[in-house]
Amino acid sequence: LRRRQRQMCIRDSHIEGANAVSVYNACGACVFNGAVADGILSVAHLSNGVYFVKGGNSVVRFIKK
Repeated sequence: LRRRQRQMCIRDSHIEGANAVSVYNACGACVFNGAVADGILSVAHLSNGVYFVKGGNSVVRFIKK
């Protein structure tokens, strides 16, 4: 994962090929479910915290600060 300003670029090989991803907060609540354009997922609407991105057969953890 590589962060740029308020966007997160997904570079994990399993997630990058996924048509849709789901983002979960640390409590397990789904906070986003949808398509990813060009491998870039905007996290501008998310509060600071720990999140998990699930796409394809992979789950990636990231921290928004």
